[in-house]
Amino acid sequence: VTIDVEGDKFKTTVCEKDDNQNSIFPVTDKEKAFGVDLDLFGRFAPQKIPKRYGKPIYHYHVEPSIRDLKYIWHEMQCKEMNVKHLDSQYSLMSFVGDEEHKTNYNLITRRQIWPVGFQNKMYESIPFKYNLEDCNNYFKIAIILVMGGKFSIAIYHGNECIYHKCERAYVVRNNRNGKRELNFIGKKAKCNRGSAGSQKRAWNEMHHKEHIQEIISLKQEELMNCTRIFIHAPSAYNKVALFGDKKEQEYLYPHNENLSRERVKQVKVQNTNKAVNKYRLNKSDPRISSVPMTVHQGTFAENQRIHHWLSCCWLNQGDSQ
Repeated sequence: VTIDVEGDKFKTTVCEKDDNQNSIFPVTDKEKAFGVDLDLFGRFAPQKIPKRYGKPIYHYHVEPSIRDLKYIWHEMQCKEMNVKHLDSQYSLMSFVGDEEHKTNYNLITRRQIWPVGFQNKMYESIPFKYNLEDCNNYFKIAIILVMGGKFSIAIYHGNECIYHKCERAYVVRNNRNGKRELNFIGKKAKCNRGSAGSQKRAWNEMHHKEHIQEIISLKQEELMNCTRIFIHAPSAYNKVALFGDKKEQEYLYPHNENLSRERVKQVKVQNTNKAVNKYRLNKSDPRISSVPMTVHQGTFAENQRIHHWLSCCWLNQGDSQ
């Protein structure tokens, strides 16, 4: 089978009759033609069909067997691969065989998962060298979801989740959309407070934002060391919980880079000693981007699904030497 990606043609002969049981996240017809879908961090599914109400199993294949895929995977880890960005969505990792490994393999990954240093447009025409094993050692990804009174953060180092935290608050009425604005906290709104339920939802919304900022400040060092940060905050109020208001952004991240570093270090010391939650994410940080897929709810299971979607890759076999 021959596929065409942005003018480049690849042969897929690893698995032509593979019955893929993966239906956790949507896969387009173009991605199905890339080859066998695997995980970039080497997480292989067990050789069993997932239960109906059990935990989801990603990248489960009937044929070829997991043993054959693991052998190919370890074979590609023995040598550096040429990496080239195909377009704005996909990247190509090429394994060129030698005397010991006589087979050529192509591994198509999602471009969004690569660190900012490798997102340069020059790598669309000039490939760079990268080891497949280093993806598990150096890729550190944070996924933050804030929506509908639910907050979920998960930090991954390779295929391992090193931290996750979920918060939930009653800020939306049942079977209703939208949240109650904090319009009665000001001085002019004392006479227009509405019902007791609306007051409770508004106060819960305010404390929910404080809890989010507390968690973000607590994990300041881990977030600063992440290679990519994916955020889903659909409303302006949710974004304020992560980035703060305009004054906080101007104070923490002025145009002077040296002054910005000093203030961020000062906030880091204050967070550890006095529990002052003043750390906010930088809106102009190139590492931060929105989640490139549909998000259903702010839970840890959704973080897992997004991370598996980002780390999804496709293996196909080239011509043998």
